[in-house]
Amino acid sequence: MAARRHPNPRITTLNEPQYVLDETHHVPPEIAETLAELFGRFREKFGRDPGPNDPIFFDPHSDQPLPLGRESLNEMWERLADAMVCQGEITPETAYAMKKTGLLVTDKTKSLLREAELDEWNDALEEYRNVGQNGSTSR
Repeated sequence: MAARRHPNPRITTLNEPQYVLDETHHVPPEIAETLAELFGRFREKFGRDPGPNDPIFFDPHSDQPLPLGRESLNEMWERLADAMVCQGEITPETAYAMKKTGLLVTDKTKSLLREAELDEWNDALEEYRNVGQNGSTSR
């Protein structure tokens, strides 16, 4: 999987490998704990701190720090969406759009998206809303 960055450095999508943030990035407190845990797993596996080009989500079966494969990332993203619904943090409609697009769009991040990404997100929301009328959706 090739490393490609989003044109806006403040946005990360599932379609891109995830890389370690350095000191120049502000990390919200609620994410800092998760990053500390991920960095600890990296140190435990590879015996060193992660570098700026090391993946945050790495393949635990590899002897080198390689990004997780597409299938593993998709499974993780879907579990995250389901957990967020169970905890009442997002609606099922939002979870569906997350799974379909690989994005999580909020009022704060909406303005950071390219028009095509926002269109894809809105189309997924609309598709979910139409489920009742059509009976089912396909991802």
